[in-house]
Amino acid sequence: MNSVLDMNTDYLHRISKLSLFDDDFMNIVFQNDKCVQLLLDIILDHDIRIIDKNIQHRLDNIKGRTAIIDMYIADDKGRYIDIEIQREDSQAIGKRAGYHASALKTNVTEKGTEWKEIPEIYIIFITENDVIGEGLPIYHIERRIEENGKKFEDGTHIIYVNGRNEEETRLGRLMRDLKSKDPREMYYKELREEVRYYKEEKEGIEKMCKIFDEVREMGKEQGKREGILLGKQQSTILSIQSLMKNLNLNIEEAMKALNIPNDEYEQYRQWVH
Repeated sequence: MNSVLDMNTDYLHRISKLSLFDDDFMNIVFQNDKCVQLLLDIILDHDIRIIDKNIQHRLDNIKGRTAIIDMYIADDKGRYIDIEIQREDSQAIGKRAGYHASALKTNVTEKGTEWKEIPEIYIIFITENDVIGEGLPIYHIERRIEENGKKFEDGTHIIYVNGRNEEETRLGRLMRDLKSKDPREMYYKELREEVRYYKEEKEGIEKMCKIFDEVREMGKEQGKREGILLGKQQSTILSIQSLMKNLNLNIEEAMKALNIPNDEYEQYRQWVH
């Protein structure tokens, strides 16, 4: 690329339409610690000093389910924070917040840790819409004893931030910035400068174009893998049908003869008639 004008015009158009609610753009802008610190300072009342941060952090459980969290933060007081910036309402339901809390707490707790030493966990969902639906700018969700309303201290804190809120407050201005596509309209310097770099400066635009290229190539590879897998499945289906017809085997006997793993039996039962 010799100049911005030489770049893929489709990519340039896509970059101009991005806001911080778009995953790829959010991931790269919040690599900047100052931008993450801004979110924490506005959303949390506590004094947070970041000592560890990871974007798109992977959490695995013993059942093999993986959760990828947008922003993983550890602070100097031993607290762990998961920030999710979520456009789709269906991806911000309460059960997901609860799952993230459990997965993060399990992931950061060392073997032999005493119960009272298990770290505090904060799960923050910043949603483009008012997912809770009560018209409030922010929702702090804590466990309480139903009979007397007293707080039940389990070390888990869930916060939902309503992206529809555009009041003239620190939080309302932050929500406007997260939705803005034009850095000149952004209020907070930390976000404005980072967004401007990736939207208007040659070096930043080139980095965004490179990300688009990588995503496109990953999509091609995924398509190839899915095509290969589909081809193998179709071949296996034909083999099962052939054994059933020519050797008069039932479907269970045919799958066993082909050494198909037991946990794949159900999918082939659906396809073989």
